[in-house]
Amino acid sequence: MKAAIIGFGKMGQAIAKGWIDKKVFNPEDILASSGSYDRLMDACEKLNTTPMPSNAEAIANADVVILAVKPKMIADAMQECRDLLAASDKWIVSVAWGIDCEELEKLLPGSHHISTIPNTAIEAGCGIMIYENQSTLTQDQKALFVELFEPVSMLVEIPKAQMNIAGILGGCAPAFTEMYLEALGDAGVAYGLKREQAYEIAAKMIEGVGVLYLNQKNHPGMMKDDVCSPGGSTIRGVMQLEKEGFRSAVISAVQAIADPKK
Repeated sequence: MKAAIIGFGKMGQAIAKGWIDKKVFNPEDILASSGSYDRLMDACEKLNTTPMPSNAEAIANADVVILAVKPKMIADAMQECRDLLAASDKWIVSVAWGIDCEELEKLLPGSHHISTIPNTAIEAGCGIMIYENQSTLTQDQKALFVELFEPVSMLVEIPKAQMNIAGILGGCAPAFTEMYLEALGDAGVAYGLKREQAYEIAAKMIEGVGVLYLNQKNHPGMMKDDVCSPGGSTIRGVMQLEKEGFRSAVISAVQAIADPKK
């Protein structure tokens, strides 16, 4: 099997790196195309993937197509491939945020496609792949979709109406968490830790909290309470975060993306 990645930017490369690391694809079986051929050549050389001179040639030689261009670029990027996709068993995984199944069908009528929102942690094999519960994939293609992406991400099926908010939590909130990681690192440095060591401790802590929740599914408030001893140091830190509006700041950040006009 060969995969074409149309648009070999950050997300396209993240998917390729995850696949290669988890041995889902051999590097040479990932066919990449992009608007800038020089930059494409550089990126493919680093990953040992195969650069293709055009989107049409990449798609013609692939079984699955990863559509990783910006939403406004889809029509132009896929114009010369529409008939081929409609007449073949090739199938498309769109990672273009905001393009749902209905919209994708208008852009690529008659093709087999699924709309998704991954995050860049897919590169490390621990990503999140939000996907719409409506698609035009066949049953066999849906099974292949799971087979290709389950090794590098947690797959979460979401109705169309909740795709945006799920995408914010999975795709935007990493930036919030990275700010939290950086702040913990700064605090560690302020009290004498080396910066790299502070970041490593904080990063592993964040990873551990996530794994603990996914394994036990306890309410986060209960998990917090388990760490806070009566009259202890942790509860004093928690109280300070409450005083500074930590929770409301996080909710407001999500609202700023979900409702930008408010």
